[in-house]
Amino acid sequence: MDSQLRWLLELLKEHNVPCWLNSGTLLGMMREGKLLEQDQDIDLSLWAGHETALRKLLPHFKKAGYRVLTADYRGLRFQYNFSLGSGGGRSIDINLFRRCGEYAWCPEYYFKIQPRRGDGGEGGKKKGGASGAVRRILRFFWRRFIARFSLGLSITAWPWRLFVHRATWWIPATYFENLELNAAIGASIPADWQGYLEFRYGDWAVPRSDWVFHRDDGGLRDAAPEELVGLESSKGEDQGSLSPGGRGTG
Repeated sequence: MDSQLRWLLELLKEHNVPCWLNSGTLLGMMREGKLLEQDQDIDLSLWAGHETALRKLLPHFKKAGYRVLTADYRGLRFQYNFSLGSGGGRSIDINLFRRCGEYAWCPEYYFKIQPRRGDGGEGGKKKGGASGAVRRILRFFWRRFIARFSLGLSITAWPWRLFVHRATWWIPATYFENLELNAAIGASIPADWQGYLEFRYGDWAVPRSDWVFHRDDGGLRDAAPEELVGLESSKGEDQGSLSPGGRGTG
């Protein structure tokens, strides 16, 4: 197993943080037995109710050389990003999911400037073309310069909202409520991982070079979170609080 992923899973297990593999990391491990070569991130998720357990590990990440960047949506923490100060390795993205009725949801964002279809596969980004070059510059600024100061960013605040498109992960909650420990990997995954990967990727067993997550991922809604879960706001663009419907916040 990739040494970076092994270190991460051992840290989470030692401190009883109930994360599970998600997105391209789950796809790579279950289809190929390794991380996807073109994937720049390690993707994990946990229920937002366990965020405190994750926060207690921040000193361990910093000691290992990681810079910490948190992302908020109108005051709601939804992601932790860890990147190595040396610029090596993959970044680690841990998304915080909440419940809304029968669904698990989490805000998502991506740069408005994206590579053309065919410039990358299954979340990977092929280096080529003007749009790819601009995107890499934005990505560098976002995850290197900002993360250097260990800031927490709000993607609905100026000026960041000018550069990103807002969307929502909208996943049938049963996939994340029914997890199992995969002994070979040493991590939790959805018990119905095949059904989940089919929901996300379609024919997941066949690699696709033209797959782009914000257009092709079955779990991503092209809608801001408030369009799906409701919004209570009386203080402006970045000071409201999301108010999930259904059965609580997970």
